[in-house]
Amino acid sequence: MPAKSLCRQQSPSALSGEIPPELGNLTSLTELNLFNNQLTSEIPQELGNLTNLHVLRVSENQLTGEIPAGLGNLANLTELVLNENQLSGCLPSNLIGRLDDEISDLGGLPFCP
Repeated sequence: MPAKSLCRQQSPSALSGEIPPELGNLTSLTELNLFNNQLTSEIPQELGNLTNLHVLRVSENQLTGEIPAGLGNLANLTELVLNENQLSGCLPSNLIGRLDDEISDLGGLPFCP
């Protein structure tokens, strides 16, 4: 049975470097938790392939760049946590109404027009 969740939260700052684009091949994932690490660079476009993803938490890292437009295609995404990074730009507008405002933290980024 394929893994449904990928978590790395046991030890703060345990992961460093870039988020591997190959994670986009794990299409059965429903939850991706990579918060509280030392991840750098941009969020890979390939994460937009995770069509079963409900939860994406990448807060408390050193991520930069804009949010990939492909994240807007994640029809099942209900929780997105991006705070405490150096992200810029805007969020895909087709995420409006999908995300749970009670648990999502968009790091102050607006939605695209």
